[in-house]
Amino acid sequence: MPAKKRFAIIKDPVIQAVLGGHYAFANNEQAQKQLAIIKASYFISKHPEHKDDADTCTLWIRDYEVTEEQLEQGVIGNFLKIHCVKTAPNSFGFFCKKVDIDASVHPQRKRVQQRHPNWGHPILRSIERKRSYPTVDNAQAELTLLQQEYPHAAVPGPNKLYLMVFGRTDSNEKRVKKYVLEIKQAEKGYYIDCVENTPKPRTPSPKKPAPATGTAAEAPVGNFTAKLALKRNKKK
Repeated sequence: MPAKKRFAIIKDPVIQAVLGGHYAFANNEQAQKQLAIIKASYFISKHPEHKDDADTCTLWIRDYEVTEEQLEQGVIGNFLKIHCVKTAPNSFGFFCKKVDIDASVHPQRKRVQQRHPNWGHPILRSIERKRSYPTVDNAQAELTLLQQEYPHAAVPGPNKLYLMVFGRTDSNEKRVKKYVLEIKQAEKGYYIDCVENTPKPRTPSPKKPAPATGTAAEAPVGNFTAKLALKRNKKK
């Protein structure tokens, strides 16, 4: 029975031998046979950009050359492409090169705790699909989970939740937007409605009437002005 495939890790002796350039073969056929053993032992990339043949192999290796920026994205490994090459007039071996590709393609990632949820969150995906809940309590449980998971981005209310959600956009719009998630009745059961919580336009204040023209005695006066007018009147 063939060995069960597994994800490669940086500490594997085979991976250390590949990266260290320790393999040496008398001909290219021997190098290809060893590469075939590697392919049979580890999960190999199936991404269309990673096209391999008998002389090449692309695999993902945990803890391999992970940068600080990648760590912030939850990346815990990287892809490596192995080539069978001639290393000397009568010797063959492996040439290795790191393959940079978007983190979403990596087979394993660490979930990074975010301050705001995004639309990939399973509860928000269900809400977008207008999932039906048999009772109000079932729907409320979903809102409660979101509030507990993101306490700094959520404000609970009766049968609703005010939530800030992170979304990707190519425009100049803000990525974090405010939404109102509210439980509503459906034909059968309940669903959670989601609408963007946009600020209401301000109602323009009515214009103050222009002061009446005429003599000072005809103009409306305040308390202080009235006293001053009386004082002046006494001096006349």
